[in-house]
Amino acid sequence: MAIYPSTKQRLMNALQELLSSRTFDSISVGDITAAAGVSSRTFYNHFQDKNELLAYTYRETVEPMWFTDGVPNSLQMFFQRATDYAMIPQNRRVFINALKVCGQNDLRSEIENKGVEDIVRLLRWNQYPDEIDEELRAVLHFFMCGISRESELKFINSRDVRADRLYTFWMKCLPVGLAEYMMKDPAENWDQ
Repeated sequence: MAIYPSTKQRLMNALQELLSSRTFDSISVGDITAAAGVSSRTFYNHFQDKNELLAYTYRETVEPMWFTDGVPNSLQMFFQRATDYAMIPQNRRVFINALKVCGQNDLRSEIENKGVEDIVRLLRWNQYPDEIDEELRAVLHFFMCGISRESELKFINSRDVRADRLYTFWMKCLPVGLAEYMMKDPAENWDQ
């Protein structure tokens, strides 16, 4: 029995295919729906606009990088997997074309916002003892702003930034107690 991709998956695949040769700004909802073989009404049943589809695509692409065989990865392993993925030529073109747009709901914002939530989840996996409050989220947001900026430098400006350098550098920017829990490998205590 054939398994057909969901409508959201088809829209996501269409956007990625279009981003392999065009910038995000040059792609319309009509382009996406034509490539996915769906109507614009179907598109709007699932997403408010193409920015929301881009955010969904990012989340769906990144989420599996946090796990290996159902067990959470360390932040270092996540960075390595994300970098390896982004270095595949077609993925690199998609990433560069998605990063070229700046503004409300751009990919950098999604990297920063999703990244904060991912790191909060990592801290919980690693049994971080302190409260995860707005002040901590602000520190994590600052950290993720640096990550998104390094991503931009690496991919848009073709600067060589190794994943291990990125990881080590940003760990030095965080308070010691926080960095300790971010560097821990959650797989060491994973029983679920």
